Amino acid sequence: MLAAICLPTIEMSVQAAVSAMAAHGPAGIRLRRLVTDFTGVVMRRQANIAVYFREEMHLEAIARSEINAKRKEFDRILSALLREGVESGEFHVPDVNLTALALGGMISWTYTWFRPNGRLGVEELSVRMADLACQMVGLRQHAVV
Repeated sequence: MLAAICLPTIEMSVQAAVSAMAAHGPAGIRLRRLVTDFTGVVMRRQANIAVYFREEMHLEAIARSEINAKRKEFDRILSALLREGVESGEFHVPDVNLTALALGGMISWTYTWFRPNGRLGVEELSVRMADLACQMVGLRQHAVV
C-alpha cells in the first residue's frame, strides 16, 4: 500500500523530465518546461510526497529500490539537459550533477511549505521556480522567451 502511494509520484516526475528532454527547442526552453512540469507534479502530489519522506524507511526493499532507481533516472535526465545547455553555451554551470541535485531538491522541498490557498497558486509558483532554475544555470530571461 505504501509503495502504491509513493511510486506514481516519482513516475510522474520522470515522465515530466523525459517529455521536456524529448521536446524540440533550446535547452533553456526545455529546462523551463521540466521545472514547471515537475513543480506541478510536486504540488499536485504534495500529500503523497509528505508520506514518502515520512515513511520511506517502511517501504519494502524492492519498492525502495525501484523508487531510488527512478529518482536517479530523473537526476540523470536533468543532468543531461544541463550538460546540453552548457555545451551549447546557453548555461554556465561549473558542476552539472550538483546543479541537477540542487534543482531537484529545491523543487521537491516545496511540498513542506506550499499552501494551495497561499500567496502563490500552482501555476505562478511553477513559473517562479522555472525563473529561479534559469537564474541558477546562468540563463538570461530574454533568452528563453
